[in-house]
Amino acid sequence: MKLKKNIILICCVIIAALGTTLTGCGNSNSDKDAANNNVNVETKSETKDEPKTETKGDDLYIGTWKASVIESDGEVYDYEENIGVYEITINADYTVTGKTDDETHDGGTWELTENGLKITDPNGISAEFIYKDGELIWDLEMGDVKAKTHFVKKQ
Repeated sequence: MKLKKNIILICCVIIAALGTTLTGCGNSNSDKDAANNNVNVETKSETKDEPKTETKGDDLYIGTWKASVIESDGEVYDYEENIGVYEITINADYTVTGKTDDETHDGGTWELTENGLKITDPNGISAEFIYKDGELIWDLEMGDVKAKTHFVKKQ
């Protein structure tokens, strides 16, 4: 049981650290990057028969998402109770703002993917989130440690 708790602790620390990195500090190219992402997303949606991707981006992703639970080794843990507050705000201009406890981080960008979205920080580090059943799910694998963080949209 102690080994299981250690794995969860390690996983939580990794996810918290990566979460802070994903929404990193701002840079002067973030407006330019967001504009480029906007063009790419529009191009992708125009090549499909349905504007489903564009609708998903506008209707489902825009807003603030809060990490609610983390799954690891078949167990589910409350995120805030075990790690702290982690929120991601997805903006209509394809920028991302992150909040961890009392810190706010600007400068990230996002783009639509086939199953959800990809968030990239100003340093080029990115993570993919899958949209499923009203949640954004970040699936992380590092060696033998596997974890999924679930984000729910704040009302």
